Amino acid sequence: MGAKPLDGSGSQDTDGTIVEWRWTQTAGDPVILNTSTPSQPRATSPSRTSEQTLTFQLITVDDEGEESAPSTVNVNVAAVVLSEILKVIERLDFDLVTQGDVNAYFGRANREVMKLKPSDPTGLALDADGFMMLDSNTIEEIKVIAEGGSISSKTDSINLEGSEMLVRLGDLEASKNGNIYFSIVVFVEGDTKGVVVSSKGSSGNKPMSYVTL
Repeated sequence: MGAKPLDGSGSQDTDGTIVEWRWTQTAGDPVILNTSTPSQPRATSPSRTSEQTLTFQLITVDDEGEESAPSTVNVNVAAVVLSEILKVIERLDFDLVTQGDVNAYFGRANREVMKLKPSDPTGLALDADGFMMLDSNTIEEIKVIAEGGSISSKTDSINLEGSEMLVRLGDLEASKNGNIYFSIVVFVEGDTKGVVVSSKGSSGNKPMSYVTL
């Protein structure tokens, strides 16, 4: 894994100068391209336990606004060994980032948006702001646990959209009002034990204000 280069630096224009490289991904798990060097953008490979091919289309534009015919570039991404992705997640600290105070209303459908930022980006697929992608990285399930109860991304209680968890905390059956702590547990493909990435005392964790209306 890591940053993978695409290379359009060999593109030529017979009657002018190329001023723009337009890259479009057409196949594979979506990645975010860093185009600070537009002819050779880079991206972090998505993580899977099966190999895949990422396909990109390149169109160049010259100084007269003429566009080239599209060309196709394939990037083969190797499979990730399960033990490797587990080792990556287990050794990291994660900051839990929310949109403010975390509130739960028992039996209510309000959702809290949460993200996880790893202490080290190496070996993980991240979004442009450095948050862990939750619908890749071989993640199969995320659970939120509090006071013995839990909710799962395999139900409507937690929706995963890119790097965001949309968590309906009111589905947790906590026993009291007031502040309680919750844990976030990540399960990667093939692992049934799960890795706790946020809990009381961990970096970035926040208490949840639980209210029974």
